[in-house]
Amino acid sequence: MKRMKKLAAVGMVFVVILFCLGFTQQMDAVQLEAERAMSLQEEALDAYQLLWDSFEKDPESLQSYYPDEYGGEYINGDKLVIQLTENTPENQAKYRELCGNSDKVVFEKVTYSLNYLNSLESQAELLSKDYAVTGYGVRRSENKFILEVEQDDLDAVQQRLLRQRSNAPIEIQVGVPMETTASSLIGGGSLYITGHTFSLGVCGTYGGKPAF
Repeated sequence: MKRMKKLAAVGMVFVVILFCLGFTQQMDAVQLEAERAMSLQEEALDAYQLLWDSFEKDPESLQSYYPDEYGGEYINGDKLVIQLTENTPENQAKYRELCGNSDKVVFEKVTYSLNYLNSLESQAELLSKDYAVTGYGVRRSENKFILEVEQDDLDAVQQRLLRQRSNAPIEIQVGVPMETTASSLIGGGSLYITGHTFSLGVCGTYGGKPAF
């Protein structure tokens, strides 16, 4: 009987060791993939840092003030995609220079400026007073404003925007209520989640300067 217990204990230890080894291998694979992605995007992020540094900022919040033709930006693979409402050769040359003439910069024509998309926050804030708004913010890669509401208020919010004859690029989605705390971060557009407004980014430094 004692021998059986010892064998069972040894077997359990062996299973745990195998599990830990498998988990470690998975974590190593995730880490390697993250490092590969960071290496791939490093030059694009360097270009973005130069671009972000060039924008005038509020001295307290560090929120950027954007040029009228600026639609936003996002990383796609190893490229920094800069969105412009006026995608002219002159504007492309200007933004390439701001990015240190990086060959990782490409351009995309969009309809709405980032200033306009950010201004839609005021509509979302008004709606949040009457409806269960769970989140809102700019989705830069799609050049649109996302508004999330609870399922029960979805139709009512859609009808209200129709009555207002709003042509704003607001996409309404069903959101899940969240309880969270948030604080202002450097970089990115501001977002709202259940009573908190914040900017999307990872606050830190890169090359000794504020970055995300």
